[in-house]
Amino acid sequence: WYFIPVLIAYMALISVMVGRALTRLQTGEWTWTKLCCSVGAVLFAVSDTTLIIDKYHPLTLPHAPTVVMGTYYVAQLGIAVSAVNTYVEAIIAMRQGRKVSLYD
Repeated sequence: WYFIPVLIAYMALISVMVGRALTRLQTGEWTWTKLCCSVGAVLFAVSDTTLIIDKYHPLTLPHAPTVVMGTYYVAQLGIAVSAVNTYVEAIIAMRQGRKVSLYD
């Protein structure tokens, strides 16, 4: 059981990631970038939580590998799309002469 503190720290970091992603939805208008980022973060947390429960808890989850990999791939897609869209939107804004911030 030496790994319990590591799992707690990891889940704390994942919780911070989800919180930061969901906070983006509360600032300004909703965009595809913010929505993809938030959905990706939540699905990533679901994937990792399912994996941890399946590996380290006596509870048996039916279809756990399918749930883990399905949510993981969709989460990675959402996070990647949000990063690419943010970069593309910044390039378009710069070409139009607008001030750019990648953190909005």
